[in-house]
Amino acid sequence: MKKAIAVLLAVVQFTGCSFFVGSKQKVTVTTNIETAQIYANGELVGTGRASFKAKRNQDMQLMAKADGYQTAFHHIDTKLSTAGILDLIGSFVWLVPIFGLFSSGSKQLDEQNVALNLETAK
Repeated sequence: MKKAIAVLLAVVQFTGCSFFVGSKQKVTVTTNIETAQIYANGELVGTGRASFKAKRNQDMQLMAKADGYQTAFHHIDTKLSTAGILDLIGSFVWLVPIFGLFSSGSKQLDEQNVALNLETAK
């Protein structure tokens, strides 16, 4: 039992919080046209409304298109996540948490819910 506790404490001390965060996060995209095809980074993810898991440490380009309408685009940037901020602060106290900044959990997408409005083609 003492060995298990010692190993657990070592793991917690020698990693950052970001290692415990998943590498993907949920993104929901809706459009004003039910037949609009929704693409995320060039991959079809749904029609009209789509919910999917996206890599949290990678910018995302969204696109929605439908016949008779102008194609709508939206870009989502990444930012430092709460866990990443905690790793950064922890690095000033104990250097080891800085390794958490190298994991995908240290970032997150700026937006999780996006509405794309398609306008009638002229």
